[in-house]
Amino acid sequence: MLNKYFTSEYRLKLIFNGILLIHFLDLLLFCVNFLFVYSDSDQTILWQAAKDMCNGMFYEPAFYGQAYNTMVEALLAVPFIKLNLFIPYALAVSSVIFSYSVIWIFSRYYFKRQNYLLAILCLALPIILPTEFQIMITISRGFIPRISFTLFGVYMLLTYQGRLKLIFAGFFLAMGFIFNPNSSVILSAFSVYYL
Repeated sequence: MLNKYFTSEYRLKLIFNGILLIHFLDLLLFCVNFLFVYSDSDQTILWQAAKDMCNGMFYEPAFYGQAYNTMVEALLAVPFIKLNLFIPYALAVSSVIFSYSVIWIFSRYYFKRQNYLLAILCLALPIILPTEFQIMITISRGFIPRISFTLFGVYMLLTYQGRLKLIFAGFFLAMGFIFNPNSSVILSAFSVYYL
């Protein structure tokens, strides 16, 4: 009975759960101490766009006054605003969902495949990298959602079963490339792995 507690698989699962707890505590502290406190002009533009979208006004797909960058984070913030969440918090939550969902999805993917070390590494990335990494992936600017779309497509290709997932994978990969051609670096690396 006690032997199961001494297996390496059990210990890795225990470490995974510990890192998961630390991951969410770190994210909560980061949001409370930074993300919900500081803003810049890009966030205010996205706040206005989210408020406009909440009122049914979709002026343009790009940042107001620009011919590039998307308003995907503002669009995801709309349901939170409808639930009476303060607009800056709603936008911050939507940015966190976009940036961290990729980490959570790939961590879950590797955990289900019993590759616990990669699952732990995925969760530990925001903790072990400098704070600037968290700032870069969570600040609302449109950078991360575009790359997240590509990574969602990669995840669907890795787990694809059937045509529907393949269609969604193609959609996400295409949107990721349209939103940010730099995502071709991720696609080329994945192509080498996949082939």
